[in-house]
Amino acid sequence: MERILDGIILGALGAFAMLFLGRYWSSLASGFSGISFIMYAAWIAVTLFVLVFVYSVKNPDHLKRALRRLSCWIDRRWHLRRLEQLLGTIDREVDNFNQGLVKFVNHGKSGLVWGLIFTTFFWFSEFIIASLLLVGLGQPPYFIESFVVQIVIAVIMMIPLTPGGSGIAELGATSLYSLIIPSSIVGIFVLLWRLILYYLNILLGLLSSLVIVRREFLARAEKQQ
Repeated sequence: MERILDGIILGALGAFAMLFLGRYWSSLASGFSGISFIMYAAWIAVTLFVLVFVYSVKNPDHLKRALRRLSCWIDRRWHLRRLEQLLGTIDREVDNFNQGLVKFVNHGKSGLVWGLIFTTFFWFSEFIIASLLLVGLGQPPYFIESFVVQIVIAVIMMIPLTPGGSGIAELGATSLYSLIIPSSIVGIFVLLWRLILYYLNILLGLLSSLVIVRREFLARAEKQQ
């Protein structure tokens, strides 16, 4: 559900950026002829994902048939073992997901609204970090341009090609931000941006995990004594 809310918010933000920020869009795309195509393609991909998701929720049988066809096509090419078991698992998981989502929407509407609100705040807080870094590096904040660029990067990172989007995020940020900030500071900017938003999370998560493991180990040791 988290990714669904992300998709809805990013799709809405992308639509806003394209419909109401045309002047900034044109200025951003002028430095690279393909950037406009990439941004439109990214937004269309997210929008299609959300639409397909909504349709599949209302028509789970259609989703089952589509997944069955995909599984059979994969089986013809790679000859998967236990195909029937895989198809049964697909049917079961689609039903579980549909039932859980229906219960969530029918009985947790307030939670869904609050989830959308806090998801919006989450993405806004992430997007604003890049502008604050630019100010710290002696550059204009480029709020609008940075907003548009990070929508594209966020959409690309939603595709699980690498863990945490490693490499993809850095390459995308370097390519896109080089259009609006001096090339001499692009490297340090991307390094700081990625350090704050990704690698710092890994470090804090590791420390938290170690604290939890140590606490559980001491608790078990006390019980054994």
